[in-house]
Amino acid sequence: AHQNSLNNIPNIQWMYPIIGNSATNEINEKRMLKCRAHESSEQEFKLTLVGEAEPFSTSEYQLFYDLPKDFEFVKSILDIKISSIEKVQSSSLLTIIAKFSPNRPMSKSMTLKIKNPLGQEWQFVIELIAELGKIQGTITIESLLNKIGTSKITLNERFSIPTPFHAYFISGSANELTVSSEHGMIKPSIQPTTELPLEVIFAPKMYGKVFKGVLVIDTMESQYLFDVCGKTPEYVPPVIVTAKQ
Repeated sequence: AHQNSLNNIPNIQWMYPIIGNSATNEINEKRMLKCRAHESSEQEFKLTLVGEAEPFSTSEYQLFYDLPKDFEFVKSILDIKISSIEKVQSSSLLTIIAKFSPNRPMSKSMTLKIKNPLGQEWQFVIELIAELGKIQGTITIESLLNKIGTSKITLNERFSIPTPFHAYFISGSANELTVSSEHGMIKPSIQPTTELPLEVIFAPKMYGKVFKGVLVIDTMESQYLFDVCGKTPEYVPPVIVTAKQ
């Protein structure tokens, strides 16, 4: 009787959607965004979404950045948008436009994750390379021998939050050139320019020489370079006047 009751139960099925991530050689393909600091680079990349069968519009995809620790600021200097998508056999070909606008030298790999409405996800590695930027200005300081000359520095930037900085002269700069504060905090301001809380110091010990150096100011997100030139007044030897006999 028990067996007969089981036979009378209608067939029951459980169905589960299975989503898999496809791995191809494209994941290891190098895609690079490269430019100098304080410049920008825009590039088009075509990414194959292997195994995607369903057609979706470009607005239905989600983009995520997987960034190394302490490099979350890259989100503010990297803009990636999907421009088009087309079906290619059993996959989709996604075209993205990536704009990279770094403010300091860096070399890091990031992973771009693309997710469709079904939850399927694809990953692509992009190399972000920012080379040394151009010199942004020249600071000239004059001082007498064994005296000290100073100069303030103003950046054409507005800082919205307190920002720590590190200031230093690169190797090979004249020893007579220093900064009053190597480390400090830049206060936020609503002004379009910002005067830094430091001074460049020139302390010459000899005449007849032009003292040169390159000053670097680093923050977490930006780097600023300045040529610094220290000058002493021309040495004029004293004129000795002899009395007439």
